[in-house]
Amino acid sequence: MKTLKVIIITVISILASITACSAIFIAILNSHNPMLTHDSAETFLQDNKEQLFIVRDFLESGEFEVLIRSREIENAKMFMGWINNERVYIPIEDEAVLEAIGQLFQNGCYLIGSSKNSVRFLTFSARNQGGGVVYSFDENAPDGSDFLHLTKIEPLSEEGWFFYVEDYNVWRRRNNTSH
Repeated sequence: MKTLKVIIITVISILASITACSAIFIAILNSHNPMLTHDSAETFLQDNKEQLFIVRDFLESGEFEVLIRSREIENAKMFMGWINNERVYIPIEDEAVLEAIGQLFQNGCYLIGSSKNSVRFLTFSARNQGGGVVYSFDENAPDGSDFLHLTKIEPLSEEGWFFYVEDYNVWRRRNNTSH
């Protein structure tokens, strides 16, 4: 009986330690990647307006859908897609654009993506969620066709700029899918 109590107390202690460590880990993650809000998106837009406009103008004139990630910008490239199972990159030769992209990555942008309708700047990313600011080339709120799981889109103070959130779990519940 005494051995059983010791085992139960040990198991409870281990579970409590795991729970405490998990809570600390989650708190650390959230402190480095705080949840995106409309206000934080507005602040990002205002604090990085010049760089955002430079990148927007550069990508608006392009004819391809592209992704720009920090590891590719070091080589002055942007990812365009796949051809014959090979990654295809397009060089970025404009130094002002490269500098603006570098500053955006330093200031909290994780990914830049463009399509025929918009340019997205991802500033928040967590499991099954992401968001940031998006510029719509026609200045109307994007309809979601440029996003995988768009759940929120709200205008920001600058014409054509919007705060967006993609949340797979919310999107799945709204669309009644079980995937």
